[in-house]
Amino acid sequence: MLSCKPHCVSFNGLSEGDSRILMQKMARDSFKNFMKKDGAGMDSNEAAQCQALASGVETQMAKGLKQSEAWSEEWRAVYSLAEAVMARVQRNYVKTK
Repeated sequence: MLSCKPHCVSFNGLSEGDSRILMQKMARDSFKNFMKKDGAGMDSNEAAQCQALASGVETQMAKGLKQSEAWSEEWRAVYSLAEAVMARVQRNYVKTK
């Protein structure tokens, strides 16, 4: 399995209020949890998105890219993971109401 450090996200000086940056941070945090706990506590969609991102980053790193470059190359998977996180949070919020 990939040994990527999930803090390899580079935000390139963009404002933290930018929704893209917030989405990258959500993806980073979810990915960090996935790498530490192997998906424990995640729903199946979020875990699948993490696995897809891990595979993509690993493939990019095999091509010689650094971790941060590999993460950037896998931007579609990063945003897909963020969407899965948001969907999980919304479902959990609705369940509590």
